[in-house]
Amino acid sequence: MEKKIEAENQEKENCNEEPQVLEEIQVEELAIDGICGVY
Repeated sequence: MEKKIEAENQEKENCNEEPQVLEEIQVEELAIDGICGVY
């Protein structure tokens, strides 16, 4: 039972972390687009 609770907590933590990672990827893509636009 305890392991199941730990797994659920890890899933919640992953859900909280994912949006930050997606935002970082989007920012990097915008920066790359900006650099390409300059050249």
